[in-house]
Amino acid sequence: MTAYTFNRLVVCDNSSVAQLLIANNFHFESNCAILSITGCPQRIFSTTMQMLRPNPDLKVYALHDYSPKGISLAHRLRTSEN
Repeated sequence: MTAYTFNRLVVCDNSSVAQLLIANNFHFESNCAILSITGCPQRIFSTTMQMLRPNPDLKVYALHDYSPKGISLAHRLRTSEN
C-alpha cells in the first residue's frame, strides 16, 4: 500500500476539521490525503506520511481558521523538516 501516493495533501490546523472531511469522504472525491498538524488520524498518520514523502510534486494545502496560530500553519509546513 505504501507504494501508492497522493498528488495532494490537505493539512488541517485541528483534528476535528480533518475528521469531518474524512467522514464526508472528501479525500475520495478529491483524491487527496487529509491529515491534521496534530497527527490525526493517529492510526494511519505515519503510513500516510510514508506514502507522501517520495512524491516531489506533492501539492500541500493548509486549511486553518483565521487566527494567529492558524495562519502560522503555512509557515510551519513550509519550514519544517517533517
